[in-house]
Amino acid sequence: MWWDDAIARNMNLSQGYTKVAVLLIKWLDQLDEGGTRKQLVELEVLFRERFRFLTKTVELSISTKPQHQLDRYLSAFIDQHDGSDTLLIVCYTGYSIYHEDHEYLELTGKFRGSTGTALNDGARANWSKTEAVLRSDEIEGDVLVLLNTPYGSKLASTAERSVWRDSTRSKKDRAKKFEVLSACAIGSPKALPREGMFTQILTSALNEATAELHNASFTTFQLNQRMLLRPGTSNPQSVLWANLSHDQGYIRIAPLKVEKDRQGTRTPRPPRGYLTLRFALRNATLSEERIEYLAQALTRATSDKALVGVRRIDWLRFQPARSTLLDQAGLAKFAIARWKFFVKRRQQKRDSKTKTGEI
Repeated sequence: MWWDDAIARNMNLSQGYTKVAVLLIKWLDQLDEGGTRKQLVELEVLFRERFRFLTKTVELSISTKPQHQLDRYLSAFIDQHDGSDTLLIVCYTGYSIYHEDHEYLELTGKFRGSTGTALNDGARANWSKTEAVLRSDEIEGDVLVLLNTPYGSKLASTAERSVWRDSTRSKKDRAKKFEVLSACAIGSPKALPREGMFTQILTSALNEATAELHNASFTTFQLNQRMLLRPGTSNPQSVLWANLSHDQGYIRIAPLKVEKDRQGTRTPRPPRGYLTLRFALRNATLSEERIEYLAQALTRATSDKALVGVRRIDWLRFQPARSTLLDQAGLAKFAIARWKFFVKRRQQKRDSKTKTGEI
């Protein structure tokens, strides 16, 4: 977004997040009918080496209850990495079953209907419980969930409806960005971890975006567009579910700078208050040049940090002004006045011609 780039440049802020941590979840190879190891390894290497994100891959087994393992891995991940300027990425690749009666997604080691083995019969864990933790207002950072599994969108749509139904959710929770990038839409054929190649397409799209944009940031919306429109991709199905009630836009992704390059940028401390202003503008849109000028002007106006303490200026939204009844009445009066003027002028011309003919 032009505004984010301009503000970061003029206020000497680090662009994007100061920390991004990735937790990749799969079943132990012996339990995983989808054979997802190769896909996940490629994605982990990309996040770690190209994006410089902190990564950790965990494997669920049946040596103890898989649900307890999943809870333990997630709790440790959040405890170690959560923060106000952090992005948490949680990725699961494998099979699942959606239980309509209780509205929850269950991770499984085998595809529904497969006979499988006695081993992966016990490979089950409730993903809905995991997602509830990631959605909770106890998490300070933004959250991006990547689901390479059947029924991922079914769960996301159910969860989003519950968010809108629950009017008691805290302002903190509504302000946090939470998004789910799922391998398939609700009404599309079920995406299979091996057949759908969601993780491979995601990895390729991330690689292409960083190369074409020269490591500049891009949104998850733009990422999903790349996945859907990628040449050679047959029957793309991925869909992005985003909680946009906070008016802060989509999550932005970019490679982190190496440590020595981050020393010249300033990471703001968590703010203690927010000031919301509204600018009444002449135009219904803003060009990149005008946005750059506005960012420079506001940065200069709030440069006295000791007096005001402005740490950053966020763009929440831009919308055209609605035309009021008063505006419409004024426009109608103006149109009538102009019409009368032209009628009078034409009458004067006719009168002038008539007098000239009589002479």
